[in-house]
Amino acid sequence: MSDSIYSYLVEYWRTGNEFALIEVYVPEYCEIVKLYGNSAGDNLLRKIGGILKDCGGTNCVIGRGQESYFQLLMKYEDKEEVRNVCRKIRSGIESVRKAGQWSGNCSVVINASFTDDSSKYRKPFTHGLAGIILNSKDNEEL
Repeated sequence: MSDSIYSYLVEYWRTGNEFALIEVYVPEYCEIVKLYGNSAGDNLLRKIGGILKDCGGTNCVIGRGQESYFQLLMKYEDKEEVRNVCRKIRSGIESVRKAGQWSGNCSVVINASFTDDSSKYRKPFTHGLAGIILNSKDNEEL
């Protein structure tokens, strides 16, 4: 996913094509695994992945971080496009009622981040990246 984000950023810096990063998290996942086992958890993850693929279509990149934390990277012309995708994702995940041995209700936490003026320049990105990786304020420009 990090390579895709960087590719989208390079294109954004070059052309100005806007993109968004949608983060999706299903809080019930860990409890489902704990109570019903990995099989139920894996089944739920496959369902979530399918929902993201259906909602995002072919013009996005989908990745999974850990547990039930997913990211969807997409280009957009208008923020409403991203909001509509998020609404579809929410509806799809909240409609999941069964995964393996588990049956019940799923909730979802969705956050969308959009490119903006603070994303326009490469230098703050590279400085910020080093700060995130090292979690350090001690740096020098050489």
